[in-house]
Amino acid sequence: MIKNKVCVEKPVGKVDDIIYFVDSLLLDDDIKGAVGTMLIPIPKEEYEYRTSTEGLKEFFEDIWRQEVDEGRTDVGLEEYATLFYESAGDESVFDLSYSKYHDCVRKLGYDEESFPIITCVGGGRCFNKDIKWTKIYDKKLLAEILILEDME
Repeated sequence: MIKNKVCVEKPVGKVDDIIYFVDSLLLDDDIKGAVGTMLIPIPKEEYEYRTSTEGLKEFFEDIWRQEVDEGRTDVGLEEYATLFYESAGDESVFDLSYSKYHDCVRKLGYDEESFPIITCVGGGRCFNKDIKWTKIYDKKLLAEILILEDME
């Protein structure tokens, strides 16, 4: 059990399209480091494609094939993908975890009209010395992470 955990919840930097947030810093004697979340603002054109009939078919094809092979559906791919999307919405195609950071992403310049959705692409102990940052939002916080992770 981690006893000394500091809640941070701030963006630290960006690698290409991926924005890295620091959720918390772990400061116990036996475990030190940072826990983070990785988010990507999805451009409007990509959002429109991924939620189009063709994009949905592409996304759901492997799941649909497995369902057909196991006898759990007898509908065609297009109908399956459309029904799935209509019942679950964007959450069926995008990981909307960590929505608590979405307002912060918007403040970094990703307006809702140009980037209609923000998807989570990873997290946990996601910081390492080999990351090639394309933008750093908080140099002091990054330095602290590198020290905690013994990567300075």
